[in-house]
Amino acid sequence: MVVTAGGDVIEQSLDVMHWALEQNDPGDWLSPGGGAQEEMSGLIAECDGLFKDSLDHYKYANRYEGADPMEERGKAEVFLRKLEGRLAKTRYLCGAEISLADMAIAPFVRQFANVDRAWFDGHDWPHLIGWLEAFLGSERFEAIFKKYPQWHDGDAPTVFP
Repeated sequence: MVVTAGGDVIEQSLDVMHWALEQNDPGDWLSPGGGAQEEMSGLIAECDGLFKDSLDHYKYANRYEGADPMEERGKAEVFLRKLEGRLAKTRYLCGAEISLADMAIAPFVRQFANVDRAWFDGHDWPHLIGWLEAFLGSERFEAIFKKYPQWHDGDAPTVFP
């Protein structure tokens, strides 16, 4: 959650990303090459919808009555194969340069991969695995995924730099 200087509250992660990039977007993440902004938005929406739903049911099957984690994993694979196909053609999801799509989708692919990393790495999606490994090994990942202690009611607020 972000509270802006004007007092607006931004709660959703994607909305926070958009807000931050509207303030400063030095890498042009909001404008992927080749005019693919609509395509980028659609890809993010697909990740945030069907893929995220399957990821949750796969990773946390015990929280969903009747959930079959293997069935959900299979549903999620459809999206991962789509990403593999894109990455076989370009270095990043929307072209030759990193974009908001890469940064919005990579954390969810990371979560999915970490449910069963040996299974994930054993699949024939070398471009997707390479893309994920590049993300995990980047300085950005270290900065973005800095660990903070879990906040509890009554704790002082955590202020991010």
